[in-house]
Amino acid sequence: IEESLEELAPACTLELLSLPHTPENAERRRGAIAALRELLRQGLEVETSCRVRDWPCFLGQAMTKLMATEIVDLLSWDVLAVTRKNKKSLESQNQRVVIDFNCFYIALLAHIALGFSTKQMDL
Repeated sequence: IEESLEELAPACTLELLSLPHTPENAERRRGAIAALRELLRQGLEVETSCRVRDWPCFLGQAMTKLMATEIVDLLSWDVLAVTRKNKKSLESQNQRVVIDFNCFYIALLAHIALGFSTKQMDL
């Protein structure tokens, strides 16, 4: 039963992230983001227990459901830089690539958007 539930985690996470951004759904979305963070950690650490089969597709779908602040919290610039730096070595070892270029690009835009939206008016 536990293994079956773990296999459902990615699909349940995407479903909860699809909920509207309302106060009633805030707690569920926070839980889904925490689950996404854990799945991402498992994927980046190449854990065998991770149940995501197609990372670029899964992460791309998840990121389209997140706001820019949520993406920045999930994928800090340091995480992105190290991940992209290690991408070539991962591909040469035939290991999975978790953050592909499309996901990197969405995260980059989120960082830029958040930077502009929090800019101080007097500057």
